[in-house]
Formats: sequence, C-alpha cells, structure tokens
Amino acid sequence: MTSASGKVFLVGAGPGAADLLTLRAARLLAQADIVFHDALVHPDTLALAVNAKLVAVGKRCGRHSSTQQFINSSLVEAARRHACVVRLKGGDPLVFGRAQEEIDALTAAGLDYEVVPGVTAALGAAADLGVSLTRRGLSRSLALVTPRIGAEEAAGRGWIECARHADTLAIYMAREDATAVASALIAAGRAPSTPVTMVVNATLAGHTQAMGTTLAALGAAATEHLDGPAVILIGEVLAETVTGLGGGGLAALDARTGIQVRPCDPMDPAALALLRASDACMQALYPPESNHLIDPAALAQDQTLFLGAFDGARLVGCGAVRIMDDDGRYGEIKRMFVPPEARGRGAAKAILAMLERHLIDRGLRIARLETGIHQPEAIGLYSRLGFVERAPFGSYRPDPLSLFMEKRLDAPVP
Repeated sequence: MTSASGKVFLVGAGPGAADLLTLRAARLLAQADIVFHDALVHPDTLALAVNAKLVAVGKRCGRHSSTQQFINSSLVEAARRHACVVRLKGGDPLVFGRAQEEIDALTAAGLDYEVVPGVTAALGAAADLGVSLTRRGLSRSLALVTPRIGAEEAAGRGWIECARHADTLAIYMAREDATAVASALIAAGRAPSTPVTMVVNATLAGHTQAMGTTLAALGAAATEHLDGPAVILIGEVLAETVTGLGGGGLAALDARTGIQVRPCDPMDPAALALLRASDACMQALYPPESNHLIDPAALAQDQTLFLGAFDGARLVGCGAVRIMDDDGRYGEIKRMFVPPEARGRGAAKAILAMLERHLIDRGLRIARLETGIHQPEAIGLYSRLGFVERAPFGSYRPDPLSLFMEKRLDAPVP
C-alpha cells in the first residue's frame, strides 16, 4: 500500500438495532470519510457516521441495485482518495454479504483492508425469540444457507445437501421462494410437520414480527403482509416457539421488554377476566346510566381482530380493531386496556402498532378510537402516537364524557 492510500473497513451493521454494533464498528463510523452502505442499514446506525459522505450501494430483490463490480471499483477508488473508507453491510460481512469479492478487488489493487464482524440475522432472530439454535438434546448442528444465487452463478442444490443433514436451519433471502424452499426440503426428507418460525425485522424493537408455522405451511405463512427483511428458522428447537405463537399466528415481539403481542381468543378465560377489569374501569369513569360494557362475543366476529399482549404466558393487555367499510375506509379500535400493574412496559404501544399494521395491510387509511376524557394517561399515549381529536363519526351520539380520536395511517407521526 502506498502512503497516499487509505484503508477499507468491511463492517458488520448487524440485523437492525444500532446498539448491537461492536465498539470498533461505532468508532470506525465516527472516523469514516466515506461510507458505502447496504439498503437495509438502519438510519440510527448511519447517523453515527457524523463526518462521512454516505453512499447507498444496497441490493434489494426486485429493485434497482448497484452491481457488485460497481461496488468493488468504488471501494478501490475511494481508498485512493480517503484515509478511512467503511463498507457497511447488514448482519455480518462474511455471511452472505459478498465480502469475498470486495476483499479480492482490494487485494488485487494492493489496498489494505480489515473485516469488523457483526451480528448475523439468524442470531438476532434467535435472541428475539429467546431460543437456543443449538439446544442440548435437540440440536448439535446449525446450518446457515440460502437458495438465492447471483445472476452469474449456476443453479445448484448444494444448499439442500447441507440443509438435509443439519438439526437446525437458518435460511436467508428465501421469503419470496418459501413455497419452493419448503417443497425442496420435504422432498429431501424433512418432515412436513417440522416447526418453522419466520422472523421479520430482527432486533428492531417495536418492529420485530414472527410467524410460527410448519414446513408444510411455510409457503402460505410467507404471504402475510410483513414489511422488512426476513430470516426463516427451521428445526425442533422451534417447537415451543411455534406453540407459543398459536401454531401459525403472527406476533409482534419486543426482546427488550419480553412483551409479545399476538391474536388471541376474547372468550379465553384470561381474556374475559381482562375485559371484565376494563369494564370496571369504564364504569368508574362514566355515570351509571351509561352502557359502556363490552360484549366479548362481538370481539370474535369475522371483521374484528382481537390482540393480547403477553408477558410469558400471562396476558397483560388487550385491544381490538373492527374493519369498517364506509367512504372513509377506516378501522375502529376498541377496548384498548392494560391494567395498572402492567403499565410502563410498552404493551399498549405494541398493541396499537400491530392493530394499525393490520389496517394498513388491508388498504385502510384511518384508525379511529373512543376514549374517556378522564383518562389523561391514555389520551397522552394516543397523542404521542399521532392521534388527534375528531368529531364523532356518522350519526353516532357520544356520551358527553367520550373523546374521539383519529389517525391518518398514511401520514407521518408528529
């Protein structure tokens, strides 16, 4: 390397959360002159590069992407002009990150480089789920595989040969090919009943979602309207997780608090007890002649989604949304409730986020809710999340103590 040349650092950004970066990665971002980053690197991570020029060179399936040859030549050129060049890659640079092509280009150009490891998506997803991928007695081997091949690569079945022998699989970049992947694994000898969990937005608090299913049903599960990068985990170590997710349900996870939000049955005894507790709170707020009791059976109707927030096996909050179909295209959020002893851990916020996601995925634009004006804590939460006061909808005559709030789902939160 000549004295005029800089050094290129291939840095792992991890699967999402900025605070999972290594100390070395954070230090290099602060020192960087220029950062070439993947499309999925979180904005909070990019914000650490306070003095650097940011250049997006990410690859996204089905979208315009930078070619690998362009990235290689850009790194070489940048290293000849800058002292500290960072190539910031999602996850770990050496796990399906095409880092070897970049290392080879830098070596051929006589340039210095260093690899800074990052948390790969499979490990971030396992942490979110609280699952050991090498659980003693169930799994003595773990394989990280992908069926995805580059345009210049010949198709092959090498990943299948690896996958058929491993106790636990982590499959990258396979969501769009989930049906074919499942069929190939079953044909190779994997049992159709093998537990599967697909994790989207691993480690991103408030955005992580998981779908528990079986290998036979993986194709159908992958069609759920989930936005973000996904990793598919397969093996018997996921059996308890799939059961906890309802054997095929969608859940929102928060690894920091342990709160899990997922659909549940409003007629379940724990849910009924929570709804009765919310009735008692409503009766304390409103005059005796007001009828604000909830009918649990109404929350089990086809057009209503009822969610529970769980701390382990304990139900600590609930909320429901009913899909309306008038000119406003809105959904009505009903009976949001977290008992006082369970508040302060983000359960209500997580429930609201998943209810809103349900409406957005179905093309609705407005979320509306009714709350009591004597509930300043709840109203404060709704306001912080973008809800504003609105007049009652339709011909409905509200109780004088009611307050209606509304949120445009296609508008940014203030």
